[in-house]
Amino acid sequence: MYDLQVVALSLTIEFMSIDSADSLFKEIYKQQVPNFRERSQFIERRRKLFYSCKK
Repeated sequence: MYDLQVVALSLTIEFMSIDSADSLFKEIYKQQVPNFRERSQFIERRRKLFYSCKK
């Protein structure tokens, strides 16, 4: 999963007023985002990406 995909999915979570990544995974099919392997991978990449942006 690329950083751009993480940012796009994070913005989607905010736009759709989804309260957690779990809810997002229920809404999105794996066929729509082929590199979307698992929830924990997305959460970890999102955390690292936004942590590095704050510095």
